[in-house]
Amino acid sequence: MNLVGKTIGDYQIESEIGRGGTSTVYRAVDSRDGKTLALKVMLPELIDNEMALKRFLREGNAAAQLHHSNIVEIYEAGQAEGHYYIAMELIEGGTLSEFIKEKGELLNTEQIIIILSQIGAALDHAHAQGIVHRDLKLSNILLTNDERALLSDFGIAKHLYSEQTMVTAAGRAVGTPSFMSPEQITGDYNIDYRSDLYSLAVVAYVLFTGRTPFAADTAHQLMYKVAYELPIPPDIINPELSADISFVLLKGLSKEPGERYTSAHKFVTSLTTCQSYACEIISPSQTAAQRKPRQLWTLQWPLAKNIPTEAFIGAMITVLVLAIVLTPTFSVTPQFLLAKFQEIDMMQSAKLAFRFEQQPHNSEIMNNSLDKLTDWATYDDWIQHQYNTLVAVFELKNAPRAGSDVAALPRELAQEPKPTLPPIAPKLLP
Repeated sequence: MNLVGKTIGDYQIESEIGRGGTSTVYRAVDSRDGKTLALKVMLPELIDNEMALKRFLREGNAAAQLHHSNIVEIYEAGQAEGHYYIAMELIEGGTLSEFIKEKGELLNTEQIIIILSQIGAALDHAHAQGIVHRDLKLSNILLTNDERALLSDFGIAKHLYSEQTMVTAAGRAVGTPSFMSPEQITGDYNIDYRSDLYSLAVVAYVLFTGRTPFAADTAHQLMYKVAYELPIPPDIINPELSADISFVLLKGLSKEPGERYTSAHKFVTSLTTCQSYACEIISPSQTAAQRKPRQLWTLQWPLAKNIPTEAFIGAMITVLVLAIVLTPTFSVTPQFLLAKFQEIDMMQSAKLAFRFEQQPHNSEIMNNSLDKLTDWATYDDWIQHQYNTLVAVFELKNAPRAGSDVAALPRELAQEPKPTLPPIAPKLLP
């Protein structure tokens, strides 16, 4: 039904802006003050659909409680002339999804950080009011012509302090699978603001790499991957990214809510400042030749320039506890801790390469991981002779890697010259 030229309540409809699965958005004028706005009208054929109606009403009620410069403002929600409608701020622009498609390439880092900062601020404001969005994705982020990013569509939002939290049947997943958190996928009743923080990390992952963390042929396979599999490190997909940004994104995508950042502000700040130590945010537009090589052993203790602080300290604490428990008389040195961290990093690279070894289209990803594995083992005799490391290497013996006999890798490494580890001050904290 086309409502152009008609009046609903106090709103004179001028033109159609867009149409979705449950509603149509019109450009309209408020007859009371002449203000031009967007009028979202529910499709008449869905009014008898209880679930669709609940979602529509929830959007109006949830967003009306929020007043923030990066959230689309709701003026009024109501019913007139047999139509349910939401009168809202008119955004002259389009969605982030449309903007990326039109651009046809990755945004630069500055643009990405600006967008994430604004949407992050919107999320933190909503969370402070006890509202979880639950459907954060590119198409629900609007961009104005003056480069302002706004969060929209609170249709499946959840109020943390209300017993009526789900707009679907109990235990059913709600949201868009590619952007949903693992707890949304599994239908967890205890979803809170950290679910939105996961979705924000997915948005960031897409902006930095051009793809979602997971992809599959069917929705069921996709949901399984989101719930149980690990994403490909973003700096393997886009080698121009720094290891620091990759770490922040992966932390944001942690399966366990308690392992993610505690606010959108902290997530975005970590992307911007790399945990407050000296690092550079590498623009995806920079060439590999312009990027500084990543060498963990050139860094100064205790804040390694290219080792994210939380990853470094977490690994060190784990190693330290094990050393104390298993070997009470063992003397733990900074060199030992750094070497153990390198072993952990190398093992992750080995597992990643092994996972992709039988996928020809991922050969570049596998080779990058094997290169990193080789770099670590070449660097340190102690790492090279660890039992678990050798097991990981031998698991790769059938990997189709041109010009390299992976099974012979330990023998080849034994003949490689080892660089000297620079002095490290024996001091864990300043």
